[in-house]
Amino acid sequence: MTAGIDFGLAIRGSDVYNGLRMRVTQKIRRQIVQRVVTQLETANISKAVEDLAS
Repeated sequence: MTAGIDFGLAIRGSDVYNGLRMRVTQKIRRQIVQRVVTQLETANISKAVEDLAS
């Protein structure tokens, strides 16, 4: 009986853990994408300024 409960808790625990890990991974991925997009936008703006200046 106790082994069954422990096993159930272990599975539930890993589900929670996997859910948190996925959420963290998605957050990190989103931050990286935003950073890249920001860098691209900044690069495009500076290039546009250079084109206007020339």
